[in-house]
Amino acid sequence: MGYSAVWKILDKMTKDLKKKGAEIPPDVISNLKSAKTLLAVSKAECINGESLQKIIGYLENVEADLVSEAQKRFGDDYADDWLRKIDTASKEKPEEVVEDETRFVPGVPRGQRWIRVQPSNDLSNVKLADLAEELGLSCAIQKDGCMLVYGKEEQLMQFVKRITFARRSKTQLSDRRFIHNG
Repeated sequence: MGYSAVWKILDKMTKDLKKKGAEIPPDVISNLKSAKTLLAVSKAECINGESLQKIIGYLENVEADLVSEAQKRFGDDYADDWLRKIDTASKEKPEEVVEDETRFVPGVPRGQRWIRVQPSNDLSNVKLADLAEELGLSCAIQKDGCMLVYGKEEQLMQFVKRITFARRSKTQLSDRRFIHNG
């Protein structure tokens, strides 16, 4: 199933609804972001059944909320058009999904990959910066408190794997037991 393609359609639908004046609830935006994060992590490591179920759950919740809002505000034809797009996207094979177009991010040198990371109680900006430095990545704290981490794709994937593992196991980055040297 083309989960990335479905995510892209739901993202476009969200933007279209906003442009037309619809209020999108924060939990819908949060679910959309969570699905994107899990999809990015799935590219970095082999996805397990639990993660796949979470991605599906997030996408289904977003779809239900957006289609419901679309029907209420703009009618069945508008909602049906988006449902057809979602159905088409869901039939795409993962390898057929076109890679996201690279967006320009101020401060990131051309040709480098980047991600934004939301710090948490377990993984503060200081700990995230230490890990980024250890892997040869650069980072900067943005106005909204997120950390922009950038560098070579291989190191960035290692960074994602390590913070995913750290958040999953709820261990501290300073505790080197969780770091995989592979």
